[in-house]
Amino acid sequence: MNSLLSVVTYLPALAALILLIFLRGKDAAAHRNARVLALVASTATFVISLAIYNEFELSDTGFQMVEQYSWPLGFTYKVGADGLSLFLILMTTALMPIAVGTSWPVAERVKEYMILFLMMETWVLLALTALDITLFFVALEAGLITGLLLVGGWGGKGAMQSAVKGWIHSLPGTVLLAAAFALIWAQAGSTDIEVLLAHSFSTDPMVVVGLTLSGGMQTLLFLALLAAFALKMPVWPFHGWALSAQATASTGTALLMAVIFAKVGAYGLLRFNVSMLPVAADGLAWLGIALGLVTTVFCAVAALRSEDLRRLLAYLSLAHLGIILIGMFALNRHGLDGMLLQMVIHGVVFAGLFVCAGILQDRAKSVELDAFGGLIERMPMLALAFMVLSFSALGLPATAGFSSVFLTLTGAATVDVILPLIVALSLVVGGGALLWAYRRIIFGVLMKQALQSVRDLSVPEVLMLLPILVIVIALGVSPGLVLDTTEPAVTQLLETHNSALEEVGTINLTQPAEDSSN
Repeated sequence: MNSLLSVVTYLPALAALILLIFLRGKDAAAHRNARVLALVASTATFVISLAIYNEFELSDTGFQMVEQYSWPLGFTYKVGADGLSLFLILMTTALMPIAVGTSWPVAERVKEYMILFLMMETWVLLALTALDITLFFVALEAGLITGLLLVGGWGGKGAMQSAVKGWIHSLPGTVLLAAAFALIWAQAGSTDIEVLLAHSFSTDPMVVVGLTLSGGMQTLLFLALLAAFALKMPVWPFHGWALSAQATASTGTALLMAVIFAKVGAYGLLRFNVSMLPVAADGLAWLGIALGLVTTVFCAVAALRSEDLRRLLAYLSLAHLGIILIGMFALNRHGLDGMLLQMVIHGVVFAGLFVCAGILQDRAKSVELDAFGGLIERMPMLALAFMVLSFSALGLPATAGFSSVFLTLTGAATVDVILPLIVALSLVVGGGALLWAYRRIIFGVLMKQALQSVRDLSVPEVLMLLPILVIVIALGVSPGLVLDTTEPAVTQLLETHNSALEEVGTINLTQPAEDSSN
């Protein structure tokens, strides 16, 4: 049995355990050792994860490198990877060393910070590889709690309130997800995701609290899971806690929450709502698209009003999550291809933007836009990196963001021609807010006394941004690096989806079901 996935998943946890047991002291040497071990472990995890890509068979549309073990009390440990999860796994392992690097300025309780940081990587990887809903649930919730501890324990002013707010706001999602998974187990008699994907959940009308529900069990599960994952990602109108958390957390934690952990919620929607409940997904796709559209428009407009660079990036990150939802629920090849590519590119581009924001905050001791101006004179390398990443976030041609946005909008156009027009306008508005912030930070006259002697990128900062820029340029030139790998899985998903619709038939879930007694 190939144990490669477990090695990659638990190597960060092993490093965290070593830190917990063997690292002693709170002096500068102990802090340095904690940082170095976290960096070495996360880098080693990425290097080993490349073997997953090397062993992945593109022609195999099923789960690969599957590991399964029986645990006490009837629990099962089962993990695997397919074309839908492969690049999310690689994105996570690639960005974690960069996230550790951005956390170098953390000066208090460094050992505890790095332990939680490493455990966060394990929880995210476990959620992305889990082939058992119990395992997925535990990893998702543990990851959320770990992230909120990082926000509250090492953030700036208001971070603890943001963490508490995040826990309170996500609690209904936890309850809904637990209830939905319990119902899935009761209906299918299994917690094995491979079994559940092959199971045909009932679409017969059912009565729930006095209301007749068209689409039956599939509709009920779809709505519960959509609400749960919308709270976890999160999207409008549940976005407030994530916005506060990303704006007040340390740079590394903000990167973790905005570009890595948010993908777990999107992955859950793809794996369960779209793949497992095809009839309900077809009938209620409009609801997912509506959530994505409102999120994109609202957050793009809200970014215009932001005078805080971190908050502006948080808004734009959430807006791009809305685009991911639109592509997902377009339920066609272009939409799904664009969505999967967008998940990877969103992670890489916004990781780079958060790194830039962290560097600027380190130099000016502020993220307020008024604190900057004229930095092109002192920081030309940062100005160049920031520009490339901003153009990619806007989705300009020849950048990584263009291919994913173009595919997503093409898929959305088959649903309604007005959709790509609204999304494109929102991208212009949000991108305009980012470019206006760029102008205020980089151009103009260098008048702030505190910025007169700032230095440009250091060697470690170049080493953090350079791989991000290489990936952004590579995916801009050749998006097939991702799409060639995801294509067989997307084809299989669409074939299964269409087969289920042919077997059951399309159900209009916007209309009440007919009374079967008549």
